[in-house]
Amino acid sequence: LGKWSIEKGYSTTLVTSTTIMLVGCIMFAQVYRVGSLWFLVFSQIILGIGSATLGVTRAYVAEITATRQRTIYIAALTAVQYGGFTVTPIFGALFSYLLEDKRYYVGFFVFDQFSAAAYFMASLCVVTLFLLLTGFQARYRTTPSAKGKKSQRRMEQDEFA
Repeated sequence: LGKWSIEKGYSTTLVTSTTIMLVGCIMFAQVYRVGSLWFLVFSQIILGIGSATLGVTRAYVAEITATRQRTIYIAALTAVQYGGFTVTPIFGALFSYLLEDKRYYVGFFVFDQFSAAAYFMASLCVVTLFLLLTGFQARYRTTPSAKGKKSQRRMEQDEFA
């Protein structure tokens, strides 16, 4: 995804990844209907591919912040990401507790203790997509000049080495 974010931009990469994760969440919620272990594994693979945005978000923050503030923003981003990794399983446990031995059918969708967390994550993906499409400021990576900021003397030393 890192190379793709350079070629296509951060916005396109994050929207695509979030969409893939949304599809994976809906697939995971349908495992009960499909009833196949392979479908479960496949939906988990799709979820994993869609959630692989950690490096992209960190690269984006590193690129848009000043060097002197970068550590603060990367630390805040890391705290939010790992806070999410810590808190979201609590929602899964809550849904499992509240929906124990209950199953609700709403059209094609089945809500039970196993699928509710996937639908919750799917709703978070929809909110994230809305925010990305309406409020995210796309920045395009610029390639540094070949000359760079090196002095003439330093470039001569590099050529010699």
